[in-house]
Amino acid sequence: MNKPTLSKVKFKSYEQHQSQPFPSSLDDWIPENDLGRLVSLVIDKMELDSVLNNYPGGGVPSYHPKMRLKVDYLTSQQKYEQHENFLGECIHKASAEDQHKYEY
Repeated sequence: MNKPTLSKVKFKSYEQHQSQPFPSSLDDWIPENDLGRLVSLVIDKMELDSVLNNYPGGGVPSYHPKMRLKVDYLTSQQKYEQHENFLGECIHKASAEDQHKYEY
């Protein structure tokens, strides 16, 4: 099977620093020391030629793999933090109930 050339692959427009009516840049939404900035820098430096060379091309434009990696990583990190907070609340509540159970 012949692999298509990268010139046939079309991605949806992805400009991280694009202007928006409010705020003026997507960077304005992200705090300066946020994990998202580090993730973005690391992923932007990744060489994805092996991934890009496997895209078949044609059809509806795809999201750029770097954008997808950023979104997927940060979404999974946020879900992990939510689960961690929920478990912490459950443990605290169970501990408080156990203490109350044995008070005379």
